[in-house]
Amino acid sequence: MNILTSVLNEIICYLTLAICGKKGVKKMIKTRITEMLGIKYPIFQGAMGYISDYHLVSAVSNAGGAGVIATGGRDGAWTKEQIRLTKELTDKPFGVNIALSHRNLDIERMIDIVC
Repeated sequence: MNILTSVLNEIICYLTLAICGKKGVKKMIKTRITEMLGIKYPIFQGAMGYISDYHLVSAVSNAGGAGVIATGGRDGAWTKEQIRLTKELTDKPFGVNIALSHRNLDIERMIDIVC
């Protein structure tokens, strides 16, 4: 377990305490969204440009949340590589955010890469 995953596990423990009111109890929080996505906790990591790469995304997903790769300002090759690297570090669900506001974005190519 790397340091980022360890820190995220601690954050999730505190969030669970706030939600469930039981100290030290790390249990799965079941909601319709956690069941639909196959995640332990209803926690979604925001897709933050130039920060949400495979390191953060795989750590959040491994900790039980939903990591999200941020593609804003990035090209298809970078996105494809981030997806590959994330899959190497986790077998848990994660997402990819396609920022539609970038002028030079080839949306069709990005959708093909992600899907």
